[in-house]
Amino acid sequence: MTRKPLILSLAALLVLVLAGGGAAVWFANRDAGPGPEFVTAKGTELWLEGERFRAAGSNSYWPAFAEPPVVDSIFQAAADNNFKVMRMWAFNDIGDPADPTTSIDPQNTNTYFQYWDGTAPAQNEGENGLQKLDYAIASAKERGLKLVLPFVNNWGPYGGMGQYVAWAGLEDHGAFYTDPQIRQWYKDWVTFLLNRTNTITGVQYKDEPTIAIWELANEPRCDGVPQFPSQDCSSETIVAWVKEMAAHVKSIDSKHLVGLGDEGFMCTQPDGHWTYNCSTGQDSTAFAQVEDIDIVGLHVYPDHWDTDVAWSRQWILDHVAIADAVDKPVFIGEYGWRGDAPRNVVFDDWMSAFEEAGGDIGLYWWMQVRNEFSTPNDSDGFTAYCPSAVCTQTSYRSQAMATGSTDFPPVPDNDLLTAVVGRPVTIDLLANDVSLHGEIDPTSVDLDPESAGVQTYLALPEGDASVEGGVLTFTATDALTKRLTLSYLVSDGEGRVAATPATVAVLPGS
Repeated sequence: MTRKPLILSLAALLVLVLAGGGAAVWFANRDAGPGPEFVTAKGTELWLEGERFRAAGSNSYWPAFAEPPVVDSIFQAAADNNFKVMRMWAFNDIGDPADPTTSIDPQNTNTYFQYWDGTAPAQNEGENGLQKLDYAIASAKERGLKLVLPFVNNWGPYGGMGQYVAWAGLEDHGAFYTDPQIRQWYKDWVTFLLNRTNTITGVQYKDEPTIAIWELANEPRCDGVPQFPSQDCSSETIVAWVKEMAAHVKSIDSKHLVGLGDEGFMCTQPDGHWTYNCSTGQDSTAFAQVEDIDIVGLHVYPDHWDTDVAWSRQWILDHVAIADAVDKPVFIGEYGWRGDAPRNVVFDDWMSAFEEAGGDIGLYWWMQVRNEFSTPNDSDGFTAYCPSAVCTQTSYRSQAMATGSTDFPPVPDNDLLTAVVGRPVTIDLLANDVSLHGEIDPTSVDLDPESAGVQTYLALPEGDASVEGGVLTFTATDALTKRLTLSYLVSDGEGRVAATPATVAVLPGS
């Protein structure tokens, strides 16, 4: 929003108070706009501390609900891998705390931020409530991270819009956008959160530079939870809501960027694919034109949308063009892949296009931390752990976007091969390896990283391994009775060697 110039007058809220002895004491307006420590927008670019700000990172939606050691491990892994931005939930809405059946998501009611007190939504400021969000923000701040925080979910997990509809005793998902009482409850929540003082940092949320972007919602659509089908909702409905709520955020918080959190669906092809025909109620072009929306967002999920990798690359470029047309930055709030193509390669394809087109922030879905003792459950099939090839790739991408450097080695990913005794079996080791700004040298594959030179042949008790042109051939012997792990390194045409070896898991077959 437009900010008025600072003028030495009462009207500008800069007051000169004369103290005893003629000394002067100045009181400046606390809400004078963002300082350099905040992420801000200048045209199509983001800026921080006087420099252009571009970054890659990830989503980890649950630090606001987790115990401190888990929170710290997530954000430390992010910081260690140069993830400059993380996105997490700033909501959990339930029914009656004493009766989980009144909650849209009864599985997630141990920690909650809003609940039904019998007459209206109320806020939980206790240790199992907003103090956990306080801790997560403080932990991210300690590690120099920036956060993207949505106010509400479109979907059932952690309550979301459906919980508001249930509070109101209604059965229409679209009522979230139109019912006066629900709209006021949402405004009350936003007002409360923006004015909240963090119990750890002592800073009000609206004054916290760790927060980069507020999102009005996560993936707002006309449809949401199945029990509340949409009865009367259109793109005009959501656009009107976006205008009202973005203006409300700006009326309280002049320091932070405001985004919507939508997937970027369009209204450009009435008879086309559902991502373009307005059926979801999203209109990315119209959202981008809302004055109080500072940054254009999109998500990328071809697995869910019945599209493919190439389509998604163009989807990204289309939204960069939408942002350019309204002179605003653009960020990918979520991108995920669980199809047949290697995730390492797919993510490189998308983020290369985004980086080259001048995109500002790209966040994959979703990061979990693993170590030698434990690997968290991949509950939705989209997890890209740290450490992993995707984690390393994202680290390099974030540095490249921030500095313009292209001096990064290849990122090989692990492979799996099932061997048969006495029969040569082959696998293309380079099929899931990437080089962000160069080309992998297929003659550089080294099967014994511990030895000097490039080893292209190994004779092992379990079998013989050889590599040519990046293709591994393995012929098993009778000694292969359990999993065998091979390692290899690879270089690019500039001689840059991968920072860590990739593995080939060889399993005995029948």
